[in-house]
Amino acid sequence: MARHRIVTHSILVSSVLVAAVAFASEARAQAPNTPPAPVTPAPTAAPVAPAPAPTPTDAAPAPAPVPAPPTAAAPPPDVTPLPPPPPGASELGATPPEPAPEPKPKAADAAKLQIVSANGEHKVEFHGLVDADGRFFLTDKGGIGTFLVRRARPVIDAKVFKYYELWMQSELASSKFQILEAFGNIHIWDEFQFRAGKFKGPVGLERLQSSRDTFFPETAFPTLLVPNRDVGAMIHGRVADGTFEYQVGVFNGVPNGQSGETDTNDSKDVEGRVFVHPFKPTDIAALKGFGLGIAGTTGNQQGPQGPYVTTGQATFFQYGNTVQALDRRWLITPQSYYYYGPIGAMFEYVRVRDHLAMPNGTTGNVGTTAWALQASGVLGGKNSYKGVKVDHPLDPSAGGFGAFELGARWGDLRVGDAAFKDGFANRNTSAQRATQWGVAGTWHFADGQHLRVTYERTNFRGGAPKGGDKDPELLLLCRLQGSF
Repeated sequence: MARHRIVTHSILVSSVLVAAVAFASEARAQAPNTPPAPVTPAPTAAPVAPAPAPTPTDAAPAPAPVPAPPTAAAPPPDVTPLPPPPPGASELGATPPEPAPEPKPKAADAAKLQIVSANGEHKVEFHGLVDADGRFFLTDKGGIGTFLVRRARPVIDAKVFKYYELWMQSELASSKFQILEAFGNIHIWDEFQFRAGKFKGPVGLERLQSSRDTFFPETAFPTLLVPNRDVGAMIHGRVADGTFEYQVGVFNGVPNGQSGETDTNDSKDVEGRVFVHPFKPTDIAALKGFGLGIAGTTGNQQGPQGPYVTTGQATFFQYGNTVQALDRRWLITPQSYYYYGPIGAMFEYVRVRDHLAMPNGTTGNVGTTAWALQASGVLGGKNSYKGVKVDHPLDPSAGGFGAFELGARWGDLRVGDAAFKDGFANRNTSAQRATQWGVAGTWHFADGQHLRVTYERTNFRGGAPKGGDKDPELLLLCRLQGSF
């Protein structure tokens, strides 16, 4: 009986062990692929004496064979887990690309009002100029003092398809609309450009300056003789970073100091100019701002001549009503300027010869000359042909008070004796000569923004009855200018 119990207990223990092994194998097959924990070997048990073998009569039936536990599936190959997505990633797990930074505008363009295409090949800039004047004559016979808007000019400056430039400037002062300039310019190379439309003729040095950049509110005597704005075409360019400049073109032709829209005859005027900065390529800083050149125009004229006026816009010389320009006109003008730091100066001389005629058959050549010297010094800025550059624009909270400029000029205009000898002009109503001097004080709030006060005196020779001299003009001119 004892043997029977031992055999029974042995069978029971074996069954429990086999079931445990099968359960462990199944659990390991379903568990994730994790490295197995190290197994600590069990301590060796003390040997047990084997039980005596049962006799055949007492032996229990042999237990049924136990099936082998199922083979666990091979673990998948090791895969490095992906890092967690960064903040801002999409729900699909892909991180959106960082947006490209917007290009920063160049320093020279940062303050401009402009629209630029995405590819940078098209650009439109908007500019404007307003001159509000107070014009006061200090003598009873000088004229009527008045406040006026001298200029109100919107400007559109565009670049299309990278190499084609467009410019349009209009005038709204005096409540009248006028197209002052409208032209296109093909600009592939700085050295060779082509322009066509209505624009300033490439002759006068002061005339080619912007109205916002001149030394005085009104231009000097030489500008009365050179062409103003005309319609035509020209080639022009800048060589070696502006060391040498040139312009040459063909235009309809306009009277001295005037503008035009169409031609009055089939002949055309040829206008040209060369200007050099001989010391620009050198290391002499004090001479880099020195430039000199010469310009001229020639062509057949036909039509009346315009008047010559003072700074106060009063006429001091006028040809007779029946006098017409006829045949060839010649004009030449040597010119020069100098700018260095706060100092600026400009000199211009013009000589023009007009061929005139009257219905009575009188014809003749009349020569007219004009010259002007202008100069100024700036405190708190730099002087240049393109206007004063203010170091610290007006901003009291930041310690900026703008720049202050003091300037002066002296000029002269003389009409040839033939104008009076041949009867083209009347000495009792037109002065043969005008001499001018003036001073100017300017407070520049910022580039292109200023308050300017000038005093100018103009003396005349002739222009009064009985061969007397016309009374001098004494003018006080105040201007508040705003531009962008």
